[in-house]
Amino acid sequence: MTYIWCGADGWCYLFNVIDACSKEWISYVFGPTAVKENAIGAMAEALRKHPEARDEIILRVDNGPQYASNMFRRSAKALGIKLEFIAYRTPEQNGSMESFHGRFKREYVWPQGLNTFQEANTAIADAFIDGRRPHSALRYIPLTNS
Repeated sequence: MTYIWCGADGWCYLFNVIDACSKEWISYVFGPTAVKENAIGAMAEALRKHPEARDEIILRVDNGPQYASNMFRRSAKALGIKLEFIAYRTPEQNGSMESFHGRFKREYVWPQGLNTFQEANTAIADAFIDGRRPHSALRYIPLTNS
C-alpha cells in the first residue's frame, strides 16, 4: 500500500499487486480509506486475472494492520494464496514494491498535482493501462497489463 495526496480529499490509499518475476502490475484498489477490505480486493482481483496461479502465489506483505488482520489472512487462505511477511521496519525486504511505488509517484502522480480523489483515480487508471513501464531487471522492455 502507498499513500496518494489528493488535495481537497486528503490522503487516499493505493493497494497494489506486482508480479515479482515479470514485474507486471497485476491489480490495484484505490480508495479514501486504508482498510483491509481494499487489500483483500487487490489480492482477489490479481487471482481473478490469473486463476491458473491459485495455490502457487506467494504474496509478500508488510506487517500493516490491513495485512496482519485475521480477515486478510483468512481471505488469502480461502483464495489459495500463501502470505510471506517481511520483518518489522525493513522495507528493503520488499524493495521491488517500494521501488515501484516511488517510480509510480514520480511518473504519474506528482507531475499532475492531483487535487481530488477523482483526479487521482483517473490518473491511476490511466497509468494502469499504460504499457510504458520498462524495468531494468527486464532490460527495459515495456510491460503491458492484459
